Amino acid sequence: MSSFEVGQILFLLPKKENKIVPVRVVEVVVRKKLNEQSVEYIVEIPNRNRDTTSLSELDAMTFTTDRELRDYMVSNSISAIDRMVETARRHAASAFGEPQPAVASRVAVQEDEYNMITLPDGTVARIRNESSIS
Repeated sequence: MSSFEVGQILFLLPKKENKIVPVRVVEVVVRKKLNEQSVEYIVEIPNRNRDTTSLSELDAMTFTTDRELRDYMVSNSISAIDRMVETARRHAASAFGEPQPAVASRVAVQEDEYNMITLPDGTVARIRNESSIS
């Protein structure tokens, strides 16, 4: 477990809820026994009553900075999106066969020094002909 200081703000990401909960460490309890030592962090929850509870009782991931939390959430989101896209690609391949690579098509233009091409995503681009480049 990480070490936290009294007064430190932590960011919790509950495992069963889709929200971020900031808490403040208000007490550090150190218990020393003959064969072991334990540390308990008491945190204040920002509700109306300013309830306190042991950090270990909260079923949440703990982050010491908002940046650390954001990076974790972005990484998880990207992984989830990648899995969804891969599942959709496999489903499309099994239902419709492997996709054929798209090829840009040429469109005739009135100007001799430029050609218009349509890219696979529908974007139309104007490119200069090699013969008109001086």
